[in-house]
Amino acid sequence: MFGVRLAVEEVRAGRGTTAAALGPILVQHSGLTSLQQLISRHFAPRARVLQARSALTALRSIARSVKAVDPTVAAEVERRVEQIEATTVQFAQVRAAHLVSSGAVTLDDDERAELDRLFSGAASGPSLGLAGSAPAADVRSAALAGIARWRTLAADPLADPTYIEVCEVASRTLEQIYAGS
Repeated sequence: MFGVRLAVEEVRAGRGTTAAALGPILVQHSGLTSLQQLISRHFAPRARVLQARSALTALRSIARSVKAVDPTVAAEVERRVEQIEATTVQFAQVRAAHLVSSGAVTLDDDERAELDRLFSGAASGPSLGLAGSAPAADVRSAALAGIARWRTLAADPLADPTYIEVCEVASRTLEQIYAGS
């Protein structure tokens, strides 16, 4: 109904006198552009990780189905899925990004911006807020500083467990950047 009312208002105001003129106005008010930007920013860069996560979820489901027939095979599949999940920082990044974006973890604006960069999947320099052509020594230095900062935040004994989890994922991500530079 909102779209119909808006279209009628735009036609009456003379701004949407043709379908070609009315279409962009309706799209602008629909929130579709914001949704497309959100998908491009948060999901498209993580598409392969999300696909892999879905595959692991399917394997876990298969293991549950096979458990009655062959518990040994089911246990081995579950063990390997857990091993993959535990050693792949990208899965932890997706979870941490969800915790932050859903509001389950409260961060200040600077911390949120840093995590958005870290979890974006960008190259090492840009993910640290540096230029893409930053020297390796600068990348390592920035990564070490970030590791120390996020580890300190994670060590707060009064912090919420989900906040600690996010801090630890940030630290793991920075460790991976450091190791790769």
